[in-house]
Amino acid sequence: DIQHLLSCLEPLVGSLAGVERCTIWAINYPTSEIVTCSASGISGSIVVPLSDASIVGSVAVSGETIHILDAYKDVRFNSAIDKQTGFHTRNVLCIPIYKPDGLASKKG
Repeated sequence: DIQHLLSCLEPLVGSLAGVERCTIWAINYPTSEIVTCSASGISGSIVVPLSDASIVGSVAVSGETIHILDAYKDVRFNSAIDKQTGFHTRNVLCIPIYKPDGLASKKG
């Protein structure tokens, strides 16, 4: 299934991008939310509204890549996960992943 595939892709994408942590999100259109499918260093799911109030939401809404050099200086960055995990996010590269029919999505 798609969840398993995305879980397998997460370490590969992270390795190719040369990043310490990688998270793959999917849009849940029926609930207007974005949900983590796979996140290194995190157990459980993270759910955010489908809006431009967050970094991942901004990418989901615009379809454009965002590269932030100092995460803590961006008002869309939520440091709560860093506090929970003890990891300190320095920069963020957020890239949309497309299916043939649009942005990656998750059925509700």
